[in-house]
Amino acid sequence: MRTLKHAKLRQILAQGRARALVDEQHFAQRRAEKAQAAIADLECEANAPRGPVQPKVWPL
Repeated sequence: MRTLKHAKLRQILAQGRARALVDEQHFAQRRAEKAQAAIADLECEANAPRGPVQPKVWPL
């Protein structure tokens, strides 16, 4: 026979599982955002000019 104590414990466990799932989703989202930022930084660095920029000389 289930008592009120058992029902309360089951409710607390369910809340803990739901909170853990929300936390895991939050951290996964943060990891994805950090990865996207790192990729954007690498792409920006890869597209940056190397060495001194030579001025364009137009023929007269």
